Amino acid sequence: MKFNVKKPLSVFLAAVMLLSVCAFFSAAAAETADPVGASFTVNAKSNFFAAKTETVTVPSGDMFVTVEYKLNAPKMSLINIDVDELTYDSAVLEWKEEYNQITVGRNKIIDFFPFAAEENFGAGTVKQTAAGRIIGNFSSVKPAAYAYADPSGPVTAVKAVFKVLNKNAGTTEVNCTVDTLSFCDENERFPYMKYFAIEKKTVNAENKAKATYTTAITAASGADPGVLPGDVDGNGSVTIDDATMLLRYLAEFDTPGIKLDRADTNRDGVINVRDVTEIQRYLAGIITQF
Repeated sequence: MKFNVKKPLSVFLAAVMLLSVCAFFSAAAAETADPVGASFTVNAKSNFFAAKTETVTVPSGDMFVTVEYKLNAPKMSLINIDVDELTYDSAVLEWKEEYNQITVGRNKIIDFFPFAAEENFGAGTVKQTAAGRIIGNFSSVKPAAYAYADPSGPVTAVKAVFKVLNKNAGTTEVNCTVDTLSFCDENERFPYMKYFAIEKKTVNAENKAKATYTTAITAASGADPGVLPGDVDGNGSVTIDDATMLLRYLAEFDTPGIKLDRADTNRDGVINVRDVTEIQRYLAGIITQF
């Protein structure tokens, strides 16, 4: 009697291959699983600003990291800062305009030089972006009288918000290389006649006495930090439809898709009709930002 062993053998080999494939994908899934609760370290470096290392706990869901390079120069006016490049590992971190936008008036701007927007002076621009590299420049276009009003602490000179793409990396690095940074002394009779320039990676003793440079790192989870307050329908702009949707929500009507993380427009910790009023005031031009 002859036995046909080819068919059982082929079935056996197919089963072995299937188990191998399953094991491979199971291992890959385990390797790329979110390491919730694990440590993630960010190293922020610079040729001017102080280095800073911060270790945070990996959250579930989206994770964002903000790196801020700060200048503390009381009663000084910043004239120019030229960021030769801000580099990061694009396999671990992602920089997008939408993560780094704020609303000034009714316009969205990139918050790379935040003091230029918050103090409403000067002109800050991001000149070039590529994976892992950002170049930008800020130049003051107003008189030196527009100095820092608050001498109690540093102002953020350069800021970048990143989404963490690979939490399993465990560590990453951001490096800010500044080519030129200059500012003037408001105590001088003619401030622009005597200014303090830091160029080509050189900081002299007089400059060190006039300013200090620090770095801050913060991490956040959940909502994209670049979301627009008041945009409760999530369409990217604030319109009368947002006020209507919020009113419907407060009246307990069905409002699918409402973005409640953007609804507290007066920032009092409570979502109520006052937030609707703030949206209406914004649309009427009575206020320019939330």
